[in-house]
Amino acid sequence: MKSIISGLSKPAKKKNDTNPLISGISGASIGMLSTIITSPIEVIKTRMQSQRPSMDPQKGLVEIFRESYSERGFSDYFVGLSPTIMALLSFWGTNSALYEYGKQRISRRIESKYAVHLISAISSGAVSELVSSPFWVAKVRMQAQSGYGSEKIYTTTSQTLARIYQEEGLKALFSGLGASLIGLSGIAVYYPTYEKLKSVFRSRIKYKKALMKKNKNNLGVNFKKAEQDEEEEYEEEVKLGLLHLFIASSLAKGISSVVDYPSQVVRTQVQSNTSNKKKKYFDVVKEIYSKSGISGLYAGFGTNLIKVIPSTAISFTAYEFLTNYLTVAFNALKIN
Repeated sequence: MKSIISGLSKPAKKKNDTNPLISGISGASIGMLSTIITSPIEVIKTRMQSQRPSMDPQKGLVEIFRESYSERGFSDYFVGLSPTIMALLSFWGTNSALYEYGKQRISRRIESKYAVHLISAISSGAVSELVSSPFWVAKVRMQAQSGYGSEKIYTTTSQTLARIYQEEGLKALFSGLGASLIGLSGIAVYYPTYEKLKSVFRSRIKYKKALMKKNKNNLGVNFKKAEQDEEEEYEEEVKLGLLHLFIASSLAKGISSVVDYPSQVVRTQVQSNTSNKKKKYFDVVKEIYSKSGISGLYAGFGTNLIKVIPSTAISFTAYEFLTNYLTVAFNALKIN
């Protein structure tokens, strides 16, 4: 059974395609659960990212954590949760469905698995960023406002969106979109890396199984042959276990985070600070770098890894299993 990420690169195997509807439901459901669990870390990360380059000294993880609790209590760790859930529901629901749909369409025209995953990831990510942008802006405004002891002017999601629109116009609801699109480089790194790691794990599993079956005449089974078979024999897909999926998603996310994290910092700076809304992406990059150096572009990176690696690993692992479960259920109901 195919998962959202596994995909197909040959038209002849389209019978194993995952229903895009199932992909959308799975992506949105897992994204919402992950958001609730990791909300405290996300709030602290946003406040670390939104600190102005001119602030001296820059506040660290522990200081912001203590400050948040002392000023507003435990509930402050969940501020902005509502727009975050809405953003992720719209982002991952759209992204998962479009990624699967695009992958199936593109695979009928392009043979390269890497190209299929790359094009599908970037195109689905771009549309998803556009759809979810207003909610990301609302989320950042609500979370960042408590970082400097300022008055709480953003309360609910609807109030925040309405206030931004009335005071700054429609364009403000899409501030930071350019940085988000540049940040798609992370998705372009993540999906192919995740796929390659899964392919390697499948190859090793096939290799071990082949060794167990090898008779006394030494049939000459080797790892490269197993890897080639994995690329060609889609109908005999090797199902990976929990540990393999966890490791693959963790490593892929760690690598992709290094690539796309600066764009996240710039996006947060633009979305949280109205004075930055007219500045271009590279203007903000230059300002941060001139005042804080390369470390400024990675503000909160350690905190981000604490959140994003286990979150992504758990989410994608749960996603794979939920997708498989829903596919069986939909098939039983003759929906798929």
